[in-house]
Amino acid sequence: MDPSPRPPKRPRVDSESATAKPWIADSQVWFDDGNVILVAEEVAFRVYKGALAQFSNVFRALFSLPAPETDPHASRNDAEQFDNVPVVHLADSHVDIKHLLLTFSCSYYCHNGKPSTPEFSVLFALVTLGDKYDIPHILEEALSCLQRYYAPTLAQWRKVKNRADYVKTNPEDAMAVIRIARITGQFDLLSPAFLVCTTLRSQLLDKMGEPDG
Repeated sequence: MDPSPRPPKRPRVDSESATAKPWIADSQVWFDDGNVILVAEEVAFRVYKGALAQFSNVFRALFSLPAPETDPHASRNDAEQFDNVPVVHLADSHVDIKHLLLTFSCSYYCHNGKPSTPEFSVLFALVTLGDKYDIPHILEEALSCLQRYYAPTLAQWRKVKNRADYVKTNPEDAMAVIRIARITGQFDLLSPAFLVCTTLRSQLLDKMGEPDG
């Protein structure tokens, strides 16, 4: 008696195409020839590993770590990749990471070849991430803008129009400036920031009632 026919073999499917990506590629910071993909809050940025490693000791160390292995019998080739490029997950806001990467790759502070005035949220991201990832030139540039707005002398403080060239901000941002001063040790920011906070008495009291206030 003839043996029963074997069931047809299942076609081989590449794992990358079989599984939907759990992240969305950013429309601005995605270079097709980039050699690393950074993912923050399910948003992915394809950039150049060497450029980040050159200016950041933290990224340099991060990229030099061996690939994680969830299975003791797994090989380095089993680490997460897309298009043969390693994927690295970051525990940061995707908006903040985008500000950082735009500054690296797209001359974020320039518009039509001329310096532009950054939003406070951009500077806050650059200060906190510049400090976290040890990127001195970005940290110093962002701090310089803030120090020129939150001027240490009364004469400079009164030049409101001149100060406004360095950052687009509102009085409520002064509370975040106090946090920046503590993170970076730039305590010259404290006096002007506290001065602005005196105009925000009710908001400040609410903020101080929060766990991290």
